[in-house]
Amino acid sequence: MMDALDQDIRDFIERETQDNIERGMPQEEARYAALRKFGNVRRVKEDTWDIWSFVWLEHLWQDIRFALRMLRKSPGFTTVAVLSLALGIGANTAIFSLFYTVLLRRLPVKNPEQLVELMYKDSGQPRSDGYRSWDGYENVRDHNHVFSALTGMTFDNLARVQIEGADPETLILENVLGNYFETLGLTPALGRLTTSDDIPASGHAEVVVVSWDYWNRWYHRDSAILGKRIYINREPKTIVGVAPRGYLGPRVGNRTDVWLPYKNDAVRMLARLKPGVTRRQAEAEMDVLYQAWVAANYPGKEYAKLRQRKVELEPAAAGLARIRDLYGNSLELLMGVVGLLLLLACVNMASMLLARSAGRQREMAVRVGLGASR
Repeated sequence: MMDALDQDIRDFIERETQDNIERGMPQEEARYAALRKFGNVRRVKEDTWDIWSFVWLEHLWQDIRFALRMLRKSPGFTTVAVLSLALGIGANTAIFSLFYTVLLRRLPVKNPEQLVELMYKDSGQPRSDGYRSWDGYENVRDHNHVFSALTGMTFDNLARVQIEGADPETLILENVLGNYFETLGLTPALGRLTTSDDIPASGHAEVVVVSWDYWNRWYHRDSAILGKRIYINREPKTIVGVAPRGYLGPRVGNRTDVWLPYKNDAVRMLARLKPGVTRRQAEAEMDVLYQAWVAANYPGKEYAKLRQRKVELEPAAAGLARIRDLYGNSLELLMGVVGLLLLLACVNMASMLLARSAGRQREMAVRVGLGASR
């Protein structure tokens, strides 16, 4: 490309020189006149190259080469600079990954910002575990005006599980109400997800849903897993579907391997707010419903503590609140500390660069004198 440009410039100058000679100029004067008419040859080449090429990429490569040469000339400075930045950036990356997972990352469900968890707070005591009896769940389900859906589940269920053709193993089981997957707005990766129709009068369904990870681990994403018999604590069930990839349950930091529909037992309640309903509005109605339920079912003086309990709705977009209660404040403090560490690393780098620039004053003066920009 540059050879062609050089040839074009030579052709232009030769044509202008010949025209000047034909007009009666001496050959040497004719060539000088042609050069004056064309202008600064180097400037024209540079301007043309700027138009034809990715100049910024070339300049970047030149800057990188220059920076590497300077760093190689000062190994002590380079070592301190790299270690300072590595410590600051590495610590921030590690802690922010944990901070994001626990406090910021949203559940991979439909409209997670609408999800809330029903919790209870006793007077002068920390928040309780949030479990509610079955008739308490039915009271909320049948009389609320603020939720578009309400479901429930139980956690911390270790189950001995054996699928056909595999060895038994201990897995994490989550008992869920029939509308669990519908409330979350999940779409199966394979087969179907369970519904309320799968739960008989006895309260425990004969079908289960397994996690995507379990499906991938045992069947390598083979659709043959559908219809397989799976024994949960020696009770036979049938696999009807696989949960979507990435969904491992509503609790941050915990995974679920198998979901078994059930009813008529204590539950932790998860609800979806109706559009336009705020969390505070829903909380006020839940408090009224709770107090009415307590008055009807536990009227004695010995239950005065129950009447002092307040309902709180915790945002559940990022998962259920238990782990945030335990570690949220500590993580926020730790994030602030490592942020300060990165700031100190940057200040240290700035101080070293200022000291380094003081020793390069003559070099910079020469560069500016040669036309370099500040």
